Amino acid sequence: SETARGLIRRNADELGVIGQAKLWRRDAAKLGPCAPMSPFGLVFMDPPYGKGLAEKALAALVSGQWLEPGAIVVVEEASKTDLEVPEPFEIVNDAIIAMLAGAVDGWGLGVVAGTSCNCWGWDKDRREGQMTGSAMAMGEAAGGQELVAEAVKMIAREWTRRGPPTQLTQAFVKLAGAESAADLLEGLVLERYYLHASAAPVVFRIASDGDSVAQGLIVWAGQELGSLAIGVIRQLDLEALEFDVVLAGSFFDGSPLVPKIMADAIHRVAPGARLVRLSVPPVVGGVLLGAEQAGINPAPLRENLVPSVQELLG
Repeated sequence: SETARGLIRRNADELGVIGQAKLWRRDAAKLGPCAPMSPFGLVFMDPPYGKGLAEKALAALVSGQWLEPGAIVVVEEASKTDLEVPEPFEIVNDAIIAMLAGAVDGWGLGVVAGTSCNCWGWDKDRREGQMTGSAMAMGEAAGGQELVAEAVKMIAREWTRRGPPTQLTQAFVKLAGAESAADLLEGLVLERYYLHASAAPVVFRIASDGDSVAQGLIVWAGQELGSLAIGVIRQLDLEALEFDVVLAGSFFDGSPLVPKIMADAIHRVAPGARLVRLSVPPVVGGVLLGAEQAGINPAPLRENLVPSVQELLG
């Protein structure tokens, strides 16, 4: 749209790169040849979810020779999408990308917690450890949607008198626009009401107000995220080593208690683990991975790239 193109131009101008930027109105699934332009090393893609457009755009990038060797393509898609990736692409989990962006030594663990959660890691030899990435379906928590789901269980426990009262009940009733706790619970079952990961800040706020039930949920979330890291640590035999555990995602902004609880759990298994909050966009890890794939040593690149990105972001 013209609005989107105008926004892109404005952002390029504010970044001081308007003279270097080119903007085309073109179907990304039918790009055609890149020549006579030089191929690109970094591509961002955010197509409408679940319509198979990412696969078509990836194929167009390959057939039109738009990518230089070792290029990074960042694709945003719905989490349940079965993405068919054409040759010669290799999928790298976002937790690995976050780890590369934040781990000084280029190996360790990445724990991602936002809407949901995941944890992957590398040892020094690039041996890989991972969670399933299937969240609560495989007992892996916690991101926003898992925290909200647990909060709803606490509301149900209060209503059925199996648990203590909590301020979460009235807060979620108000948030959903329900008439009462009973109406909220019935409406959630019948899908008249929906509570998504976006409700997680309510749980954090009520916990900070002193609600013991909400505080218990924050402790639970920290313990669960710690257990993800512990699983990968054990898979990679890192218990006796010093390494970085990179924390990425908005969930960690919710409460300082989450990383504290994680650290307590992780250090019982791996005392040398260093928990590091990611301070740059995860795509920095993608750039470093792409540099390595292109035969460039990423270590000195990281020394300059990370501070420059931090300066750019203010």
